[in-house]
Order: sequence, then C-alpha cells, then structure tokens
Amino acid sequence: MKKLFTPIVLFFCVNVLAQNVGIGETAPTAMKLQVKAFDSAVALIQNGTTLGNNVKTGLFFKTGFNYSGSIATIGSGATFRMGLFTYGGSSPTSLIERISISDGGNVGIGKTFPLEKLDVNGDLRADTILPVAIRMTPNAGDGKVLTSDASGNATWQEKKINFSVKGDYTCGTCNGSAPYFSSMVRNAYVELPHLRDTIKKSGSYLVILTATGQGVDEYNALYDATDNRSDYEGYLRVCPPGSAGNLALIHKDIFYTKYSNPSNTTVTFEYHTDDGEKSAIVFLNAGDIIKTFGYVTQFIGPNAPVQVSGWGARAQVKFILLN
Repeated sequence: MKKLFTPIVLFFCVNVLAQNVGIGETAPTAMKLQVKAFDSAVALIQNGTTLGNNVKTGLFFKTGFNYSGSIATIGSGATFRMGLFTYGGSSPTSLIERISISDGGNVGIGKTFPLEKLDVNGDLRADTILPVAIRMTPNAGDGKVLTSDASGNATWQEKKINFSVKGDYTCGTCNGSAPYFSSMVRNAYVELPHLRDTIKKSGSYLVILTATGQGVDEYNALYDATDNRSDYEGYLRVCPPGSAGNLALIHKDIFYTKYSNPSNTTVTFEYHTDDGEKSAIVFLNAGDIIKTFGYVTQFIGPNAPVQVSGWGARAQVKFILLN
C-alpha cells in the first residue's frame, strides 16, 4: 500500500525584522515587540487561575535587574480593581500599589479600596481646585472652619473671630472727666454733638458704644398719678449716614425706671443704669458722617410741674478699623 505524504507548511502572521518582532505588522520597527490589529482588541493578557481572593493579572516593567513598576488587575470573585504599582526592587513583590481604580469607578491614591470618586490618603496639593463640594473628614465638626497654617496645611478648627487692628480713634469719652451731655428734650431724638464723627478711611469697622445715663423725676408737693413728670426710659443710638435716630448701627439703653410699688403710686423710683458696652461690625465709607442720638421717654401728668432739670449721659463711640 502506498502512502502519500503531503508536506504542510504553517504560516504565522509573525514577522521578524532585524530582531524586532511584529504581530500583525510586516515591518516592525517601533519596538522589540510590535502588535498591530485593525480593532480595539489588540492584545489580551490572561491569568488562567480560578477566581478567588486577590487573584492578580499583571504586566510588569523591569529596568536592569530591578522591577520598576506594574499595572495589574486584582480580583476577588467577580469584583476587580486596577492598580498602578511602583517602588522598584529585585522582586515583583517589592512593588507597592499606589493608585487603585475600583469596579465602581472610584479612584484611590494610597487607598486600595477607595470609597469616594477620589479618595486620598495623605496630603493633597493643587494650584487650582474648582469643586462643587469638598469633604475632609479628619477632625471635622459642625460649625468648624478650614484653617491654613503658614505652610498651607489646612485642618478643621473651631470658628474664631480673628482680626487685626489697622487703626482706631474715639469721639467723646466715658469717664469722670468727660463732658456731661444734658438735654431738656424728651419724647424726641436729640443729637449728642460731641459724638459726631466723619469716617477717615473706607473699610470694615468694629464700632463700640459705651455710655451711662440718668433721668429725672419731678413732681408737685401733692404726689399722685397726675402730679408727676418722670423720665422712665432712655437710650442712645449710633446711626448710619442719613439717619436721625430711626435707623441704628448700635442701640444701647442708658437707664430705665422701676417703680417700687406695683400700683405705680409710690413716690420712690429706682434708676437702673446699663453701663456695659454694645458693639457692631459694619462697613463704612470714607466721608460717612456718623451721628449719635439720644431718646428719653417721659410720662407727663396733667398737673405736672414745669420741667426744671434735663436728662444726662456720658458716652464714647470707638471706631476700630479691621482687616
């Protein structure tokens, strides 16, 4: 019986040119290995190991005798992440996963299992950040503010009101030697002229009003509900430009009267003076004229005597220019 031998020649699409290897490329010149395909699926790297915990499929880079980096997928079951590894060494096990991308699209820098779209373990530095929202959890708390140190390191801190004084000046004084302002005007605003001031420089000011005051009680020899003239409330107002008392930057009571008898028929009155400070932070323009007005409310009975004494106040307004 005769047997027919047919030589079979196998042709692979592998071309070797000057020791460069081309797959799908007849003239490989770009690299030692050049893979070409008219498709997005150019090459496949597959680990045939059965799925399990932390199964890695990687592409490694080596320079000289040291491994210099790697790109790999790491999977547990059907869930995978992609990692970028650096930190060269003589063994691939010396490589450390630096950047991780989860199946859900979260990116971790120094975080193997990122919980946010960008999850960073360590300091973050950028020339420009334009976030819609930013969350920094270490030391976070309700009402805290993000504070930078001299090196630009930011941390959450309790909110504080910090300012530096650029300059200050005072109109009027509030001590024993201060001029004592007195007025006979009641039930209407009256300006304290020594507290009028023109702002010298535009900026944010801490305005402080300190004042004490005293009203009077006058009555005829026969005292009853119709026989007296009593100042029962007084206050000062530091006002913005154009206001004559109706609008105020600062409102401060300077005295009020308390009857010693609930029926309001006892002659004795007790004057309680509020001698603390009131303040406000406001923006003022150069040239603004700031005035201070006083107002005293008086009860006048139909048989009240002619007014003899005026109400009085000692006050100062201090302007502190802030940053």
